[in-house]
Amino acid sequence: MQPLSCEVTLVRVGSAVTFETVSRVKQQLASLLDAPGHVILDLRDAILDSAGLGVVLSMQRVLELRGRTLLIVADDPQFFRLLERSGVTGALTLFRDAGEAVNHVLALSAPALLA
Repeated sequence: MQPLSCEVTLVRVGSAVTFETVSRVKQQLASLLDAPGHVILDLRDAILDSAGLGVVLSMQRVLELRGRTLLIVADDPQFFRLLERSGVTGALTLFRDAGEAVNHVLALSAPALLA
């Protein structure tokens, strides 16, 4: 019997994702779109504006089209207010810490791994 496994990429964003930096950040994150597995984006050390949120939502859409999931780790009240003001509060799968996000991915993948 082989152990169950799934591929997950965890990326910690530690800088601003704003109008000024959005094209550089998009280039840095582009490789994640072609890598296999789900993606956990840890935004706890990041600052996002509406342009940065647009990058996250675009990334989520591309991953969804490829049958993959984007999970967001965030704890900044300002980020949650940005989601609310933008009208996308329920659009992202949010977690307060990376461990919870990893457990969620494992739960998502378990039925497929057992098949």
